[in-house]
Amino acid sequence: MRLMFVCWPFEDQGSGLVIQGYCKAAEALGHQVAVYGRSNPKIPLNYSLDLETADAVVFIFEWTTQLWSGDALDVLRLATKVPRRRRVILDGDGNYNEIDQIDGDFNHRGTAERDRWIEICDSLSDKICQPTLHPQRPNIRSFLFYSYNPAWERPLGAYPKEFSMIYLGTASSVGGQCRGSSAPSSRSARSSVGSGLSATAGAHFLHGQSRCISRMRTTAM
Repeated sequence: MRLMFVCWPFEDQGSGLVIQGYCKAAEALGHQVAVYGRSNPKIPLNYSLDLETADAVVFIFEWTTQLWSGDALDVLRLATKVPRRRRVILDGDGNYNEIDQIDGDFNHRGTAERDRWIEICDSLSDKICQPTLHPQRPNIRSFLFYSYNPAWERPLGAYPKEFSMIYLGTASSVGGQCRGSSAPSSRSARSSVGSGLSATAGAHFLHGQSRCISRMRTTAM
């Protein structure tokens, strides 16, 4: 099976590392995962423009529904060469929901932005997935897309410090929230806290993504 991901890749954020894991897991299972687009040496992914051999197209919508590169006909090619029944949307940030705004964090700034997001998703596919066990809308499917690479783990004693900090929220407002709350106090305690964050444990990356690819095959068919 050949899956084609459509996304907006970044060098240091987004789903780039996750997609690399899917590519390795797919290859180990005798399948292939590619990313729609032209090669970018700064973001090493398996790029391809060959839609003819794609069994399914998975749109990874996180902060935007726009395409990363190409020309004005890319959406037309994706919509005409791959039937609607074989298109899947992964709504990574939960934007295919009602408006959620809590303490400066949000998924949409207003109803027009929300309606536009939902309209675009509905125009592309009937299969809307979110990485949650409990979707808020009845037409959303649960799909735990994201995984963890054990190579990122650090021993508990790797950084000799008494405290650690983990930010819980979205990237859309992390800067303002940190500047307004924890950053000033953490600067004054940096000598005792340290400058790095540590993380341990997690699911086996390739094993988890192999299971996800098997589920993707069922979802896309």
